[in-house]
Amino acid sequence: PAPAACAPRRMTSAEKNRRLAQLIARDGLWCQECGLSLDLRLHHLEDAHPEVHHLIPWSACAGEWWANEMFNLCLLCGPCNRRIGAGTTRRLERLRAELWAAAGIAA
Repeated sequence: PAPAACAPRRMTSAEKNRRLAQLIARDGLWCQECGLSLDLRLHHLEDAHPEVHHLIPWSACAGEWWANEMFNLCLLCGPCNRRIGAGTTRRLERLRAELWAAAGIAA
């Protein structure tokens, strides 16, 4: 774990691309909420590109070092990401609990 003094900051484009590749490797190209395939080779849906979602919303991280860590991120499709916004769902709460437990972090 990083020290508490390491406040989160917005990721650069290069950091976002690296994190996106890590999330695709972990989650595959699937929306973690509705199950939509995010593989653009399969269809041409405008909102089917993967979006990074913070399981604990960015606005609620309040300077926490883990804001952009893998255990706080998942992939969603555009419609789910906009619908959920800064909220959550039961499915995402279960995913958060699993990811945080796997990282050895108490929720």
